Amino acid sequence: MIRVGIVGAGFGVRVILPAFQTDKRCQVAAICTRTRAHAEETAKRHGIKRVYEDWRALVADPEIDVLAIAVPADIQPEIAVAAFGQKKAVFCEKPLAATLKDAKKMALAAQKARTTHAVDFEFPEIVAFQQAKQILAQKKLGRIRHVLLSWQMETYVNRHHIRSWKNEAQKGGGALQSFMSHSFYYLEWLLGPIQALNARLRGADGIEGSADSLCLMRIKFDVGFYANATVSTHAIGGTGHRIEIYGENGSLFLENAANDSIDLFRLSLVSKNDKKPKNISLKIPRKPKNVDGRIGAVSALVKRFLDGCETGSKIHPNLEDGFRVQELIEAAKKSDKLGGRAVFCPRKNT
Repeated sequence: MIRVGIVGAGFGVRVILPAFQTDKRCQVAAICTRTRAHAEETAKRHGIKRVYEDWRALVADPEIDVLAIAVPADIQPEIAVAAFGQKKAVFCEKPLAATLKDAKKMALAAQKARTTHAVDFEFPEIVAFQQAKQILAQKKLGRIRHVLLSWQMETYVNRHHIRSWKNEAQKGGGALQSFMSHSFYYLEWLLGPIQALNARLRGADGIEGSADSLCLMRIKFDVGFYANATVSTHAIGGTGHRIEIYGENGSLFLENAANDSIDLFRLSLVSKNDKKPKNISLKIPRKPKNVDGRIGAVSALVKRFLDGCETGSKIHPNLEDGFRVQELIEAAKKSDKLGGRAVFCPRKNT
């Protein structure tokens, strides 16, 4: 039995905890939150035996094999490095860190520990994304001409003017770090390496915090085509999340206009002789009502992570992939500081 300890009270309890509990090979044996009272309440509600208010004590616990971390990006590196120092497997959040330097420390610690590690990039676990990747691999679109990405939403903290780490750039918040980080990963997963990018980052009047709430980007891929991306967290009545991939023989569309950011993606394909896009039938597992749609995608990633823990094999997405996304985040920040000039960002070894 693989014994899991979770650090984090928000996403860690709402999504990470039930995702691990879906796999019978593991037991969520410990929970750590900021206050002992909250940890005890959570433990009682979910049948967890060990409670902590200090993550250091949890990391040092010899009865814990895996650490799942769901805390702000500026806090995560210290916890992960300590866990790797204890030779524990680590399941962590994106972005890895608030700085490239701290992300590199995490990746190097993972290499040294030689334990299994994963980063919670959820979108490739979605059936619609997996089917899209298969269509692209089969070259049904022919040569890709260009790509459009639009992710328009209004986050809870922006809608209600809440002061939160989610809107603090130095803590890993904002449209670029919290949302475009996901897009960087799935764009390279779907379409191949990114060569260079131009970026402009902006906040909005009335939005609390120092982070950007609008990310505008032009991305060049190694094979020569471009993507234009717009990600906003202050879009009142936003249209949702849509990726359009245009090729010489057809086009592919991934779209989710619902409030659930993960669970309700649709996939459609149009060929040269089609009058309109044809919806592609997807075998999507049904979920109970009022259950967070992210749990299913994270559960799939957790299963692969636990496979890696059992076999000692390398899995993806891992901290090397997370470090790559951090490189792209830093390239976007640099481009914005340069007034939107292009910044080359070839993948480097950690």
